[in-house]
Amino acid sequence: MTQADAPERLASDPVTRYFLASRTAQWGFIMALPLIALYEWGIVVVNRGMEEPLRITAEMWMRIPLQMTGISEIYLVPVLVILVGLFIFIRGRHNPVRLKPGYAGLMIVESAIYGFSLAYIAGQATALVLNLSATGQDAEQLAWVQNLVLSIGAGIYEELLFRVILVGLLYLVLRMALPESQGWLAYTLAAIVGALLFSLVHYIGSHGDPLELASFTYRAAGGLFLNFLFLARGFGIAAWTHALYDVYVVSGVFG
Repeated sequence: MTQADAPERLASDPVTRYFLASRTAQWGFIMALPLIALYEWGIVVVNRGMEEPLRITAEMWMRIPLQMTGISEIYLVPVLVILVGLFIFIRGRHNPVRLKPGYAGLMIVESAIYGFSLAYIAGQATALVLNLSATGQDAEQLAWVQNLVLSIGAGIYEELLFRVILVGLLYLVLRMALPESQGWLAYTLAAIVGALLFSLVHYIGSHGDPLELASFTYRAAGGLFLNFLFLARGFGIAAWTHALYDVYVVSGVFG
């Protein structure tokens, strides 16, 4: 074993090995697959008999560049996401991470805990700004099953769009504009701007909520939480945290 091996393989502590492996792009891809499968299956079920197909707004935004080239195939976005994920996974085969099945379960449990933490932190931030007690966000006025499917879709596509693509690009731009020693500032600014845009998207489209300061602040705080979670724990944890948090909300866990 050499220093070129995956960092988690060099760690002797099993807890450290788990935390290092679970934040990798390979595990992010693995954990994205069940979310994509559940969302696409659920969309087929809830869209039966509907004149206007229901899909998550973030996914529709990701389809815009394809539509501009004349491509309108509805399943192309998830197929492209899977293909990119496979490329990342295969590219890392020279430096493989541990693919222990137990890691997936641990990542879901960890994400479930973060989901509750997300609700508390976002609620406290809203209360601080508006001097009110906010314990959750109102679900869209849709059927419960539809909301559940959209919750799963939000976990995968909103995290891809707002964490991986948006915050990642903002960070790269700011990283080039700022001195090398201020990398932390580049990510902080990218995280804040990304969180504001993440909140704003919930008020766009036919199923968007009425724009209110309370809900906007709540979602912006939640977006900021997810931005830093993505940096610290990787895409897989961030996606499942987002999805499970939304499931908590539409299921009435927060009252």
